[in-house]
Amino acid sequence: MSKRRAKLIIFLAAAPMLAVLGLVALRGLSTFIASFQEGANPASIFHGAELRLPYSDQVLWLDDLGDTGHTPTVAQREELIAAYWNAWSALERAYLTGNSDDLTTYWAGGAYEQLHIEPNGKLHQSTSGHQLRLRFFADDGTVAALDDLDFQITQTLDGETLTFTASAAVILTLDNGYWRIRSISVDYAG
Repeated sequence: MSKRRAKLIIFLAAAPMLAVLGLVALRGLSTFIASFQEGANPASIFHGAELRLPYSDQVLWLDDLGDTGHTPTVAQREELIAAYWNAWSALERAYLTGNSDDLTTYWAGGAYEQLHIEPNGKLHQSTSGHQLRLRFFADDGTVAALDDLDFQITQTLDGETLTFTASAAVILTLDNGYWRIRSISVDYAG
């Protein structure tokens, strides 16, 4: 066999493998370049916070109360309900652990100043049966007022459990991409 023929056989055997490797490299490069054209991840509007919707037996939207101003979209309602639910969850964690670092994500202004968290928290609190009724939603989508009707608050401390029925008037504002409870007035049923 001549050298020329041996080189031709080696070339013909290696050519398909080189072609496959070239196509794989081209695909990887095109995927890398295309990733710069996709834009921001829509979930990034929540700053990495998970849009955690409660189950329907935990929170229920009732019909709006008369003229609420602007009617929020389904997505805006989901953001409101998730933020409201996360605010109560953050409060429950703070009562249990004594760590209030997460509260400023969901509570602000007068509502935050009302909260009293013990540093060595051992209070277990849970809420259920929230029935939300929208009272107002601003045209620019940055302010919402709602009523939370006849929900249950259960607190356990040192083995003693108490359950309260309460209603709340709540004002939420959209600050830096987060819905925060700005004002809350809770009325405990007797």
